[in-house]
Amino acid sequence: MPKHIAFDFDKTLATYNKWEGHDVLGDAIYDMVVLARRHLDAGDAVYIFTARVSERDHSPADIAKAVGAIEDWCEDVFGQVLPITACKLTRFSAFYDDRAVQVIPNQGVTVESLLHRILNVIHHDVGQTTTAIGLVESVESAESIHAALWERCMRAEASLAAGGQPHAKA
Repeated sequence: MPKHIAFDFDKTLATYNKWEGHDVLGDAIYDMVVLARRHLDAGDAVYIFTARVSERDHSPADIAKAVGAIEDWCEDVFGQVLPITACKLTRFSAFYDDRAVQVIPNQGVTVESLLHRILNVIHHDVGQTTTAIGLVESVESAESIHAALWERCMRAEASLAAGGQPHAKA
């Protein structure tokens, strides 16, 4: 079943340094364009997600300018026009965006904070024989990986706060 993937336009698919107008667009950002093309080649629906077409922020005439420019840009870059929206649609299974902060579902924890905790444990626990690879091999799913890493980080942080070593049992 095809996925529905949203790519932010400015600073994700196209370079952007400052506002120059609704129809002034940046150059394609190679790595993101390649990723979007992979999704297209896999049969996924790829959308341009941009505030340039937000009815709350722009007049109909300005939105028309932006849509026309982005459609031309898509034709040049992808060889086809992609759908353009300013709305987060329930069918989207992924967003690529320079402003997004990824949150682990149903956990209330950002991926960034989890990575910082993991790096802190690795930094303070270089001599530990249990490696991240061993931990990953010992669990069966992404959720259990998260739970195991989170538990390990919590133990390490508690131990560090008490003046101990990060691998000590809390």
